[in-house]
Amino acid sequence: MTTWNEFTSIPNGTQVLNHSWDQCVALANLYHESVIGGSFVPVASAYQWWTLFNLFPTLYQNYTQSYTPVAGAIFIARYGIYNAPDGHIGVVTGVNGDGSFNTMEQNAGTWRYVGRYTRSMSNILGFLIPKNNPA
Repeated sequence: MTTWNEFTSIPNGTQVLNHSWDQCVALANLYHESVIGGSFVPVASAYQWWTLFNLFPTLYQNYTQSYTPVAGAIFIARYGIYNAPDGHIGVVTGVNGDGSFNTMEQNAGTWRYVGRYTRSMSNILGFLIPKNNPA
């Protein structure tokens, strides 16, 4: 297992490969498997972590769906700044007083590399809050 601090210490510019994938879902699966202790989520699109949540025991056993950002949660978005029909996914590292939240993502502004961003609620489908939140 990896700790929250070890995971969030992955430097910007790192390319995370997980199950031979290197896009945004690879980073989310790395977090889910190595920090939360779940099993690989075999979906092709980031938004399916939200829309197919109830079909994957590894998700509904480990998370609660929410519309409120919390450090340690996984966020799922679609369209807007993410501009992809497959959606986008990342990990919330902090929440700000203005309603925005800080993230750790891969394949966002830095093509297929880890980066950190401040996001708004625009185009957010929701958040998966770990039942045993490590943050």
